[in-house]
Amino acid sequence: MKIIIPIVSAFAMVAVLSAGIAPRQSDAGRKVYERAKCATCHQIDKRGNSRYPLDGVAARLTPEQLRRWLTSPAEMEAALPRMPALRMSTMNYRWNRQELDSLVAYLETLK
Repeated sequence: MKIIIPIVSAFAMVAVLSAGIAPRQSDAGRKVYERAKCATCHQIDKRGNSRYPLDGVAARLTPEQLRRWLTSPAEMEAALPRMPALRMSTMNYRWNRQELDSLVAYLETLK
């Protein structure tokens, strides 16, 4: 049993690293997500607003699309078949580069 835990942890680390995501950066991104109160509009793992779930977002969007949602939400909303009732573009987020990179890294873990 003692041997299995490190092996499982090692496999988890390999999976994260092979995805190109540094664990510390994605952890920092989760903190940015929490600090910005993103769960007011979004849900992850049954926490937050179920109207706009982010579970599986990395399987649907590329890292560049995730970045564009965070930096140019009005442009991304305009490309939708219909406007959402709650618009991310009205939030006027101002991410610095580190916050943006960390948040994208965190969202990339949501497959």
